[in-house]
Amino acid sequence: MIADLHNEVKAGLSFGERNTVRMGGLLIRTSLLLIPGILIGHSIDQAVNKLKRKNKLGTNTVVYVLLQSIIMFLALYSLIFFIKSYADEFQNTYSGLFFVALFFGMQTNYISNIQHVLSEL
Repeated sequence: MIADLHNEVKAGLSFGERNTVRMGGLLIRTSLLLIPGILIGHSIDQAVNKLKRKNKLGTNTVVYVLLQSIIMFLALYSLIFFIKSYADEFQNTYSGLFFVALFFGMQTNYISNIQHVLSEL
């Protein structure tokens, strides 16, 4: 029993390896990708939205779209550069899709800003 639990935890924490066919390991791995995706995506979106609400960089929405795009790029690049095995999950596993979907999905102000820019064209 304890050995099974140990194997589930080990499988869930072995990022970059495709060995999470067991439910417990998949649940652990998915949670460790889902929660950071939510937190990082939401934090970026709220930080840029706060700057926009206060007009810290002017009133042109394009500036905020570009800023948020750069911040997202830097966040993803940092994960790829510093935690490669974790970032490998984004393209190589189903559980990695949770990070990607929620990282971008939590950034609703970013989508609204892009829609605003496109409607002005």
